[in-house]
Amino acid sequence: MAIAKNLDEAREALSKGRWSVSLLDDAASKLGDIAERAWAEAYFLHVNGFHEVRIRIDEVERRVKYIRPLIDELKNIIGVG
Repeated sequence: MAIAKNLDEAREALSKGRWSVSLLDDAASKLGDIAERAWAEAYFLHVNGFHEVRIRIDEVERRVKYIRPLIDELKNIIGVG
């Protein structure tokens, strides 16, 4: 979404060749409440689910409801689905 909206953070990530957590966090903040909440939940899942493997499936399911609206919004922006 940051790329589609041509945010400074997206251009910086492109110039560096990668995204950093701080760039992602800044971009999510600029994109609004839906993106900011989705980013926070997705990051939690990434760290605690993927890296640490210390959460249960019900904790994943509880957080998906905050991520789905961002996916839907992005689909509308890029004209998919």
